[in-house]
Amino acid sequence: MLNWLITKGILPHVVIVLIAAAITGAVGWGITKLKLDNMELKYEVQVKQNENDRKAYEKAAAEAKAKAQEVVRQKEKEHAEIKAKQDAAYSKLSNEYRLAIVRYKNSVRASGPGSPAQPGGAPSAEGEGGDSLVPVPEDDLRICAVNTAKAQIAHDWVMSLEQQK
Repeated sequence: MLNWLITKGILPHVVIVLIAAAITGAVGWGITKLKLDNMELKYEVQVKQNENDRKAYEKAAAEAKAKAQEVVRQKEKEHAEIKAKQDAAYSKLSNEYRLAIVRYKNSVRASGPGSPAQPGGAPSAEGEGGDSLVPVPEDDLRICAVNTAKAQIAHDWVMSLEQQK
């Protein structure tokens, strides 16, 4: 076959085609290698950038968490102070109401039997015991005193919230 190529004068053309194919292959391989190297470099840069982004995100998240925890601590401190004030106010009101119960009991005792403060007391113009004091059981008075003190403290707290707006 080689003789036929030589006799027909085709061999130089075949050699040129083979050389061109080899050069084209080598250039194609070189270009592919450059592209591959470039892609690997871009990948490494992207990995590094992703790592930096992750670190920045973690840092920002930690800072945000620290700020949020500080806000929570501050609010807990404020609420503890408010609670302490409310507890003190409740204790004061509760004591005042307890004293009122004692005064009430003393006034009922002092009024004596047959007085308007006792059941079956003297009738008034408004009917049987119209202006008279009604004896209330001491347990009921204590319940009313506790609930009134709690209601007053709750009211004061709500009003303080309204003033903060």
